[in-house]
Amino acid sequence: MQQELNDLYDLPDHLRHLAYFTTILEACNKDKSNTISYKLEALYEETIAHCVNNGIKLSIVFPQKQYTKPTTNG
Repeated sequence: MQQELNDLYDLPDHLRHLAYFTTILEACNKDKSNTISYKLEALYEETIAHCVNNGIKLSIVFPQKQYTKPTTNG
């Protein structure tokens, strides 16, 4: 297992991140307690909030929807 982890660090960031999420998705599918799914959902919500707060558009993931900061009137 340690060798596999070491091999991940030799990958470019985008491929390493893809490997992380592929593993997480597999674990979500196999975890009967849903603990990993809940953690992934929390990460998703934090990611959306971070992107909105920092002006990062997510149109690649959600082409039909642009996430923007809510505006306040008044």
